[in-house]
Amino acid sequence: MKNITIPIFGFILSVLAGYYYWSNINLQGTNFGAVAIEDSPALKILIAYLITLLGVLLGTIYRNLQERKLKGRNSINKPGAFFKSVFKSIDFWMSLCASPLVFMVLYNSISNSSFSSLAVIAFENGFFITLIMDKLIPSTTVDPSPSK
Repeated sequence: MKNITIPIFGFILSVLAGYYYWSNINLQGTNFGAVAIEDSPALKILIAYLITLLGVLLGTIYRNLQERKLKGRNSINKPGAFFKSVFKSIDFWMSLCASPLVFMVLYNSISNSSFSSLAVIAFENGFFITLIMDKLIPSTTVDPSPSK
């Protein structure tokens, strides 16, 4: 099995660098000569949603690490297998499915705020998406025993 630790850290570093780059761009429009070029609100929405997805990913990684720590594990022997387990986890897929709903609620409530505020809250909501969805849709337990 190939070691995928470096590509994963490279991906996280490139996402953070991209966020730094986009957060320093004036999203209110750009003057190019005598013509004013308005920015696209779709770009702002897309970037904020990608930041939400980054929060979903890092939140799932954190919860998996926390679960392993509670089981008494202090290290990850095979990082590649760990990251595969993250992408295969129910927590990740549930969070991914809920992310559009949470993002739409978030965007409608603070769309007039600055982009940096939107980005921070989008990341935070992505990170804690399972807690948010548990409050919106309480989970029900299924009785595995057959009905009489």
